[in-house]
Amino acid sequence: MSKIQSKLSIIICMMAIGIICLLTFWLVYPYKVITINKIEVLTPKVTAGDLVEVYIESVKHMNVPATIIREIINDHAWLLPSFVSNVPIIENGKESSWVLRFRIPENAPSASNYKIHTTYIYQVNPIRQVRVEWMTEPFTVIAR
Repeated sequence: MSKIQSKLSIIICMMAIGIICLLTFWLVYPYKVITINKIEVLTPKVTAGDLVEVYIESVKHMNVPATIIREIINDHAWLLPSFVSNVPIIENGKESSWVLRFRIPENAPSASNYKIHTTYIYQVNPIRQVRVEWMTEPFTVIAR
C-alpha cells in the first residue's frame, strides 16, 4: 500500500511541477504576433460622413485572431464598433499590406488634427493577451 502511495504522490508532484512550468512559460514568453512597418493616411482631407483610407504594411508572425478596437481622436474621441478578425491572414511571416477604411461621423467638426488610434488584442494562449497599438498621422476633416 505504501509503495502505491509513494508512486502516486511522486506522479502528482511531477504533474504539479509540469503545470507550474507551463503556466510560467505562458506568462513570461515574449510573444511577437505582428510587426507594423508602415502606416500612411491615403486621404489626408476627408469630408465628415465619408471614408478615410489608411494603408498598412505589416508582418504577422502568429496566426491568431484579434479583437480590434478603433477610435477617431480629436478634441473628442469617437469609439468605433469593435470586432474580431484574423486580418491580415498569415503568409509564413511574409510582409503583407492592406487598406483600412474608417467612416468619419457626420457630426464631426472641421479640424486638422484627427488621428485614428487602433488596438489589437490577441489571445495568444488561455491565460495571456498581447496588445498591439498604433496611431495614424494627423488628417483633416471638412464639415459638410
